[in-house]
Amino acid sequence: MKKIIILSMAMMVAFGVGAQQYALHFGSVNGPVVGVNDTSVYTTTDDDMNDLHMSSVSLFIENLTSGPLETNNTIEMVEGPAGLVTTVCAGGSCPQQGAYTLQPGNNDLMPLVIESHLLESYIGQSVLYRVTVGNDRGMANAVTTYVRVNIGTFGIDAVEVDGKKVAYPNPTTGKVTVGDREYDLSDRPAGVYFLSTGNGTARVIKM
Repeated sequence: MKKIIILSMAMMVAFGVGAQQYALHFGSVNGPVVGVNDTSVYTTTDDDMNDLHMSSVSLFIENLTSGPLETNNTIEMVEGPAGLVTTVCAGGSCPQQGAYTLQPGNNDLMPLVIESHLLESYIGQSVLYRVTVGNDRGMANAVTTYVRVNIGTFGIDAVEVDGKKVAYPNPTTGKVTVGDREYDLSDRPAGVYFLSTGNGTARVIKM
């Protein structure tokens, strides 16, 4: 039995099975790694709606290999208000100018940024993006994840609390304290949420 297991592992290494080339960090270069097919959730702020009329969500792409990677991405709006305009910035250019090269490690000056241009009529709706990052030609070794933008303040209600822990309780079925804020996830679907701590983000599981 041991020989069979060792042989199977050797075959996996030989054929490159599970050799992931990219990791996506939500919100900041040191932010939590977004799992494959996870959904990261961002709720717009008053500044987004009133001053900028645009939300901005960043994913920092880490090159997990030892050499440069020719990289590209696709951003698809799976659901959202008709007519919503989205701008994608990547590779150090805004808007994105095409494929780009990522050096090994986390490229902190070259985030993938999804900018949703907001109208007052969109308040109360949400946008779901499918984000795929892969090698330039044919999108080989691609990693796919999802980003949901809740437009307005209808989604997660935040109130000031005296929280001491990064995220507690986690997993949660309702309210969760993140840094010095309390979020109410009671009416949100089960899933993985990335919530602001003020200095970064925390990964929270809603049961």
